Amino acid sequence: MKKVLLSVAVLLLSSQIITQNQFIPKPETVKINEGFLQLSHDFGIQSLDSHSEADYLKNQLKKIL
Repeated sequence: MKKVLLSVAVLLLSSQIITQNQFIPKPETVKINEGFLQLSHDFGIQSLDSHSEADYLKNQLKKIL
C-alpha cells in the first residue's frame, strides 16, 4: 500500500513540474533588424534572486562600459 501511495505522489509531483514549465513565455515571432542598442553608464539590470543570469550580465557589461 505504501508503494502505491508513493508512486501516486511521484506521478502527481512530476505532472506539477511539467505544467510549471509551460508557463515560461516564448516569443511568437522573432524579427532581427539592423542597428544596435547603446547603453549608458546608468543603465540598470535587476533580478529577484541573488545569483542569477542578470547578475552575470551586469558584471559582463561593467567590464565593457
